[in-house]
Amino acid sequence: MSLTRLLNSSDGFGADERHKIYGVVVGIVVDIQDPLNMGRVKVNFPWLADKEADTVAMEKDKDRAHSYWARVMSFMAGAKRGAYFMPEPKDEVLVAFEYGEMDRPVVLGALWNKEDMPPESMDGDGKNDLRAIHSRSGHKFIFNDSDDAPSIQIVDQTGNNSITIESKDNKMTIAVDGDLEIKAGGKVAISAGQDMEISTQTKLTVSAQSSGKISAVTGLEISSDATLTVSGMSTTVKGTTVSVNGSGVTEVKGGLVKIN
Repeated sequence: MSLTRLLNSSDGFGADERHKIYGVVVGIVVDIQDPLNMGRVKVNFPWLADKEADTVAMEKDKDRAHSYWARVMSFMAGAKRGAYFMPEPKDEVLVAFEYGEMDRPVVLGALWNKEDMPPESMDGDGKNDLRAIHSRSGHKFIFNDSDDAPSIQIVDQTGNNSITIESKDNKMTIAVDGDLEIKAGGKVAISAGQDMEISTQTKLTVSAQSSGKISAVTGLEISSDATLTVSGMSTTVKGTTVSVNGSGVTEVKGGLVKIN
């Protein structure tokens, strides 16, 4: 039996003042596909089964004791903005009714229970250092407010890809199990107050579509444990003092070789 039929009935559970609900009730989400795209849900009220003598007939009725489309309360909402966290079907929720009218339900929030337990547990000392958001597929946004290791972490469902900010050490780590791409329509600038290291287990390629430059204020060293090749349509090596040394044979070749 739907609330429409209950409100219009004359069996002592109708729409007059006696049958308004001014408190809150528990319900189960049954539908989240709002035809008007207003972020509303439909909620089933199991406790309404107590109002029916024939509960078997009620189970067979597709128009069960569900609510009208219920708006979902959010901590921020506005025109094309706000915090969008919709409950899932079968989630237990807490429902209130505007002015007590059962045709104006509002979902105040979701509830955990013995079957649907929280994704995190309270730490042993009860300091309540952890704040977390867990999505259905397993993505996590975790705030750690502990004194010894305060941090912010974003982890995907695999657990292999993450962004971690460690406040105590002023450190940020991006860990990716696959490829990492950085793209910008304009300029990309990377600077470090101390040393900067770039290393790879295989091949390193640095390329530019126009010109390229590598410079250092004091010294610049380019070395290879194997072969080092410098090539170009025109290659120039300049310096106040230029030395070419070879521990073995040193060869200088060209179509025409000029020295001084």
